[in-house]
This record gives sequence, C-alpha cells and structure tokens, in this order.
Amino acid sequence: MTTYGLQLPKFTFPVPDDQLFEHMAGMATAADDAGFSSLWVMDHFY
Repeated sequence: MTTYGLQLPKFTFPVPDDQLFEHMAGMATAADDAGFSSLWVMDHFY
C-alpha cells in the first residue's frame, strides 16, 4: 500500500505568532481529511 505525506517547506506563515498553533493544527486536520498519512515541517539548526 502506498501512503503519501505532506511537507510544509517554509518557515513563515500569513498569521500572527499567537495564532500559529491554530493555523498549523488546521493545516494538519485538512491534510488528514485529504488522506495524507503524515505531515512534515521544516527544521533548520544553525
């Protein structure tokens, strides 16, 4: 069985910082509803 994940390849989003969690949770819910099996976010250490 093939599964698909969704990657969010950016660090900025069009919402204020205090709304970021709700925004990301909404995107995760939409991805789950669309059938994606995983959600990947960017991480950068430097």
